[in-house]
Amino acid sequence: LMPLKISREWVKEIQDKMPELPQAKRERYMSLGLSEYDASVIVEQMGLALFFDEVLKTGASAKIAVNFIMGEIAAYLKEEKLEITETKLTPENLAELISLIEKNTISNNIGKQIIIDMMKEGEKASSIVEKRGLSQISDEGAIKEICQKVVDANPDQVEKYKGGKVQLLGFFVGQVMKETKGRANPKAVNDLMKELLE
Repeated sequence: LMPLKISREWVKEIQDKMPELPQAKRERYMSLGLSEYDASVIVEQMGLALFFDEVLKTGASAKIAVNFIMGEIAAYLKEEKLEITETKLTPENLAELISLIEKNTISNNIGKQIIIDMMKEGEKASSIVEKRGLSQISDEGAIKEICQKVVDANPDQVEKYKGGKVQLLGFFVGQVMKETKGRANPKAVNDLMKELLE
């Protein structure tokens, strides 16, 4: 056989055309803050990895995206025995949902409530939020009013809280979230409730 001469340029050209190998993909995901477990699960499913990469291209938060993908999305896919490509969810629509959460337009809980509808219908998060009136209540005055109402309705728990049962804060916050159907800004509720209970 004649000796085969391979130019470095040709080797580089072939390397550039090769898809990203699973280990490299896993390491890239972990460098974005994903746990080794989450990165491995996504890498094992080619459709999910391609979808995740498209979401990342929009500039969306990798951590929030993976929380949805590993949580509500994975549960729905498993239950319905579907691949992500068989749903109507697009990477752009998931990125928009993440953006609404980051801007405090909606809470993470509202996001979890509407992601399944987005997968089934292909509707944008913003139009679901607008149609159903799900935008987050961030007005401190409105939240304080609801907090006060919850405090007034639960004098026994207020007494126990003031007596040292500080874990009851969760109860009060939960009541406000229930009252606002999950629309109140959770941080504002926490802060205002602590203030009222002092």
